[in-house]
Amino acid sequence: MSGRRASIFALSDAQVVVIGAGQAGLAVSRDLVAAGVDHVVLERKKVGQAWRSRWDSFCLVTPNWTMSLPGFPYDGDDPEGFVLRDEIVRNLERFAHSFRAPVREGVEVQLLESGADGRFRLKTTAGEIEAAIVVLATGAYQRPHRPAAAAALPRTVLAIDAEDYTNPGALPPGRVLVVGSGQTGCQIAEDLHLASREVFLACGRAPWGPRRIEGRDIVTWLAKTTWFDTPLSSLTSPSARLTANVQLTGRGGGHDLHYRVLQGMGVTLLGHLTDVDGNTARFAPDLLDSVAFGDARYRDVRRLMQDQLSAKG
Repeated sequence: MSGRRASIFALSDAQVVVIGAGQAGLAVSRDLVAAGVDHVVLERKKVGQAWRSRWDSFCLVTPNWTMSLPGFPYDGDDPEGFVLRDEIVRNLERFAHSFRAPVREGVEVQLLESGADGRFRLKTTAGEIEAAIVVLATGAYQRPHRPAAAAALPRTVLAIDAEDYTNPGALPPGRVLVVGSGQTGCQIAEDLHLASREVFLACGRAPWGPRRIEGRDIVTWLAKTTWFDTPLSSLTSPSARLTANVQLTGRGGGHDLHYRVLQGMGVTLLGHLTDVDGNTARFAPDLLDSVAFGDARYRDVRRLMQDQLSAKG
């Protein structure tokens, strides 16, 4: 090694660096190991960290069979069930151990830039690494988004992001406003309601669907269609790929969880949060539009399933 490389830790000469040790990063690593490609997987905390960061009662939202990974099929006895958070993490740990994934935990990538000879240079908390190829497997939605109005919330009001929510008892007494009605917002609203908290949900546009159809999970049905193979070219616009996931939950064996279910529970539904003035929050009069959007997306899914599944008998 040259004098400059002496400061780079031992795995600096890896041909490939994979950033992120969740299911995507580990799946890439497994294929690289099988192909004999020298590589390292860098994880800022621990394997499956995004799952570890979920709240205490979190369950898998898709059926257990979807935990299958390359060369590592789901081997449990409840493929249509929904395991708890910690079991998801254990499954990923078992997968990593199954092929001795070269994971370096506790190494955060701080900067990625072009290096010499067309290589990449990564500055990390453990030093610098150079690689010919870098695979970004950090997942989506890593940065919480707060609407501009949230900046005006008084300091007397506790405001946290979803990743900081653990359980109802960790919050101070009083009513709770949940801003955002994708899967996370709906599930946290239910978690709070079940703890006898008064909950308000500021709703946006998200699709909904039934948890089960004729005893089979909707995800299992969709896997028999072209739903998961939809190409970007077929979308009305590139931004359509960012449409929220279907409002569902795996809690208690899985059940429907959308606007009508939440309203029936006693959760108060509101439009988008638009403004905060002192102790007063204001919301847009667009709740019905958001509900209509979800209904339209469900009709799209229903039409797809009817057309493709009927043809298959």
